[in-house]
Amino acid sequence: MKTSSKLLYPALLIAAVAVPFFVESDYVMHTLIMSAIYALLTMGLNIITGFAGQLSLGHAAFFGVGAYASALLTLKMGMNFFLSMSCAAGMAWVMGVMLGFPALKLRGPYLVICTIGFVQIMHEVFLNWISLTRGPMGIVGIEYPPTLTLGSWTIDFSIPLNYYFLVLVFAVVTFA
Repeated sequence: MKTSSKLLYPALLIAAVAVPFFVESDYVMHTLIMSAIYALLTMGLNIITGFAGQLSLGHAAFFGVGAYASALLTLKMGMNFFLSMSCAAGMAWVMGVMLGFPALKLRGPYLVICTIGFVQIMHEVFLNWISLTRGPMGIVGIEYPPTLTLGSWTIDFSIPLNYYFLVLVFAVVTFA
């Protein structure tokens, strides 16, 4: 590995940590947060597309399952944000297993068709199960995660900078 390659990842990490301190706009901060979330999704997609060489278009559905599950568990059941996030990840995993076992032998265009079908089914569920998801009106009342207390240390995630670092930690751990 070249010396310049060894320095690239620490330099990117330093830049990712430093950039939000120079941001004065809420819009730019929101864009940074969303970029880190999409980086997480991209790393997941890279496993099947980049390493396995298979084209899967189902990641959008798994993202939707996790997002809806987390929002609904938090808003309708009053569950703690961090617990609901873990349950939502588990629910997306279960859906992945349910799709994965039947699709295990599929390759090429057949896998693509299967994952497109799954995305379309989930889209119809999200759009038409109005009593649960509010359909095209969307779920309202979603806020930043609450505070996290670890002993005498408290982190308020309603502050976008703190929320950015929460998402960045997940992105760095996923990358590692």
